[in-house]
Amino acid sequence: MIDDKRKRIITGIDIGTTKIAVVIAEWSENNEIKIMGIGKSISNGLKRGVVVNIAETVRSINKAIKQAEKQADFEVNEALVGITGDNIRRINCSGVITVNKNNNRQPIGQKISQSDIERVLEHAQSINISPDKRILHVLTQDFKVDDRGGIKNPEGLSGHRLEAKVHLVTSLINTEKDIRTCMDKVGIEILDFVLEPLASAYSVLSIDERELGVVLIDIGGGTTDVIVYRDGGVMHAGAIGIGGTNIS
Repeated sequence: MIDDKRKRIITGIDIGTTKIAVVIAEWSENNEIKIMGIGKSISNGLKRGVVVNIAETVRSINKAIKQAEKQADFEVNEALVGITGDNIRRINCSGVITVNKNNNRQPIGQKISQSDIERVLEHAQSINISPDKRILHVLTQDFKVDDRGGIKNPEGLSGHRLEAKVHLVTSLINTEKDIRTCMDKVGIEILDFVLEPLASAYSVLSIDERELGVVLIDIGGGTTDVIVYRDGGVMHAGAIGIGGTNIS
């Protein structure tokens, strides 16, 4: 990734069941995106979004990356990688904190800061998950300040009690490790994993659509991704191990 404060070059890799897709793009500070190069190859080595053959997966990834690098005239050394499949799990939960500055109990509420928002989101993640999983995304649905609900950004508001409703997405650690092994073999560092239906939603849905409520279904070769928005927040996200190859 190149970062000169005005623009960055970012690479995204979609490791699918039937194809590998790579895109190299230049992002500018005014949120303009310019596609520099794309590459794709037939995916060999995956089943239902999960790596089952390291060597075949590495060859497929490498072929797609080389195509994109040649078109963009840029050598990739790090990337954001999409993840999906049966290993993805999700749950709606909430966290609650008391907004209390310096233990000062006053009838007038305290102003909510960014640190308060971070604390309530951390509290929302305080759930028991099995040791073979990790939290991939914490997707905020909305906030509630005292008795006022439906708040998207509570920073600067005053109150005694802050509640956050979130959609937690988890993934299997071993599934991620297998993908990391493949990316290490092609010499690319994974900056982060991104849930593929979430990435698709940011690509094709407008803010109005997410506010009004929408279901996005992405039918791939081996998996079908689903994400549901209501009032701008994610209510459901996940994938099932059935795709186009099961139909056609």
